[in-house]
Amino acid sequence: MLTESFPRGKYYLADQLNRAAVSIAANIAEGNGRYGGKDRRHFFVIARASAHECIPLLEIAKRRGLIGAETHNELGRQLDVISKMLFGLIEKRQGSRSESRKPGSEDLLA
Repeated sequence: MLTESFPRGKYYLADQLNRAAVSIAANIAEGNGRYGGKDRRHFFVIARASAHECIPLLEIAKRRGLIGAETHNELGRQLDVISKMLFGLIEKRQGSRSESRKPGSEDLLA
């Protein structure tokens, strides 16, 4: 795990980065568990915000010498891709106002 070697403590960088990263996946999953378009969109917006939260945390980690420039750049690229994918999901939800479906009828990331 990336943050295993990071210093530990209350409200420390490793904890913040781990929470933000877990929040991305958790909010995508929760959004996909919702049936209404607005509700789903809300969780995708939160997931995208968590992806954006990781960016300055990684920058701080790089500046403190906790990760190298290559790792920083690669994770930044991955976060950019994730953010763009989430933006697409958010925009898709924006266009579809009422999306009431039967449970299990939707694709996981559709």
